[in-house]
This record gives sequence, structure tokens and C-alpha cells, in this order.
Amino acid sequence: MLNAKNRLYEFVKELGCYEQCVQYQSSSSSPNGNFISQATVTFADGRKVVGTGSSFKKVEAEIAAAEHALSIIAETHQDMQIDWKQVFMEAQAGDALIKLCAYLSESFETAEQKSLWLQTLESDEHLADIFDRLQSQNDSSVSIFGPNLGSKRKATWIEALIWREFGALCLSANAKGALNDLSLFLKN
Repeated sequence: MLNAKNRLYEFVKELGCYEQCVQYQSSSSSPNGNFISQATVTFADGRKVVGTGSSFKKVEAEIAAAEHALSIIAETHQDMQIDWKQVFMEAQAGDALIKLCAYLSESFETAEQKSLWLQTLESDEHLADIFDRLQSQNDSSVSIFGPNLGSKRKATWIEALIWREFGALCLSANAKGALNDLSLFLKN
């Protein structure tokens, strides 16, 4: 099992940050020789979490500070606790909606046009571009992610957002209007 310091690095990595998002400061200013460490986590959206810890060894003090930072994150920043297994399941449903959007669209005259539309707008590259556009607009749906999130994860996140945003609408009586809205979202 990973120690808290490694778990914290893995956590920020999952959000598209690198180890530079976590800074440690340690000192041995206590009279009994304990090290006191502070772990400062700076997230892409500007939030900061500071954990503290102490021990006779510097590395153990840093591990304690990381553990404290992780507990603060778990208590106060639930939106950063991403269950990627759930996101992948929602992304599959979002992918199905994208296909449904194309197949039921009256904008296309042939199956080839629908396939071309899907090849273009369903690609990971295009969906990652949508993610980047939303991030450049400071959209709250992607603001927690750092600049190092991979294209595949970006595309997966957008497909999950599509399901969250359009899924219930597409299952309603106004499915045709919702699919048109989804089509506009994908094109812009």
C-alpha cells in the first residue's frame, strides 16, 4: 500500500497536475528534535489545502502532513473525489447519446454523412478540444483539472458530461429537441 505522500501525488496526478502541485516545507524547530512539516496542495482552480504533521524523521513528518492534507480534501472538497470507474460508465452512455444524435438527426441525407459527422465530432481529439475550450472559458465543469490531463481522460470526462447534461432530456418526451441541443454543443 502506498504511503500518504505517494497517495497525495497519485491524487493530484488524477486531476491532471504533477508533483509540483504539492509543496513540502519542513523544519526542526521543536526543542525535542521533531520535524514539523507542511504539505501545501495548490489545485488548478486556485484552491489550496494545507496539511501539517510532525515526527522525529523528516520523511515521516511529510507523510503525516500529506495524510492530513488528504483528510482535509476528503472532508471539504468532495467534488475533487472523482470515481473514474463511474465516469467511464457515464462516458459510455454519453457516447451512445452522441451516436443517437447522429442517427436520428434529420440534418443528414445519407448514412455516409452521419458516419463522417460521427468520425469528426465523436473523436477523442475533438472531445478533448471541447474540454480545452470549456477550460479556457473557466467553466466549472472542468475547472478542477490541471493542464496535464491526457486527451483520453479529457474526452472521457466530456462524454460523461454529455450523459449528465443531456441523458435525462433525451429520455424524455422532448428527446428530439434535446438531441438538437446536443448536436449544437458538439459543433461549437
